Amino acid sequence: MWAEGRGGLVGFDGSFLTLIHDGLLPGGTPGRSEKRIPVLQLGAIRWRPAGRRIGLGCIQFVPAGAGERRPLFGRHARNAAGGGNALLFTHRQQPAFEALRKAVEAVLAQRHLAATGTSRPPGPLDAVAGVESLARLLDEGKLTRDEFDVLKSRLLSRLYADLAAGPDRSA
Repeated sequence: MWAEGRGGLVGFDGSFLTLIHDGLLPGGTPGRSEKRIPVLQLGAIRWRPAGRRIGLGCIQFVPAGAGERRPLFGRHARNAAGGGNALLFTHRQQPAFEALRKAVEAVLAQRHLAATGTSRPPGPLDAVAGVESLARLLDEGKLTRDEFDVLKSRLLSRLYADLAAGPDRSA
């Protein structure tokens, strides 16, 4: 799967991302560069959609463990153009980049689920089971009331954060 953007291409074969930049490379030198990144080394994908009439979109592949830095307002495109793991695209090119992004995110999600040993992301039923387990430990005298309250509030705050972030995934 390939997506063509402003000044380059991004390809994804299920295991590797291939970024090809044409034109001015980072540092201002003209030419062509190719970079292959194993998808297992990715930590995140930064995404900024393109505007309908004005403005470029940006996709940036962030290595695992890289520090999170938010660009100044209005500088997404300029900052991305200077990095070798990013590519800019127009509104017309955006559907190909959205498909590529979804494919890479699906592989990252599978990797996460395999690493955690679960078959699905945690949901409300997991939080209920957790509170029931804590109540059992409290009844058995293995937890104090204060420990129970602290652990229960942590479980519920995680549940509320998950619910606020998106639709219920526990079904």
